[in-house]
Amino acid sequence: MTIVLSEISNIYPNVYKVGDIITGSSSGATATVASYNESTTTLSVNNVSGTFDVSNDTVTEPGGAVATIKSIG
Repeated sequence: MTIVLSEISNIYPNVYKVGDIITGSSSGATATVASYNESTTTLSVNNVSGTFDVSNDTVTEPGGAVATIKSIG
């Protein structure tokens, strides 16, 4: 699964690292980051539990970065 992000806050080097667990704010869905393309703000994730909600969720990673979900594919 891929998740394209927008409006990322708390940017710092190596945000969304491989192995990080991300969590959807309203859905509670979780996934493990397999890769992150910083230039396209695209996450590839696996081990997805639940359903991310593109219209309501923001995605938080362990270091505190928060992003809006632009699309899911």
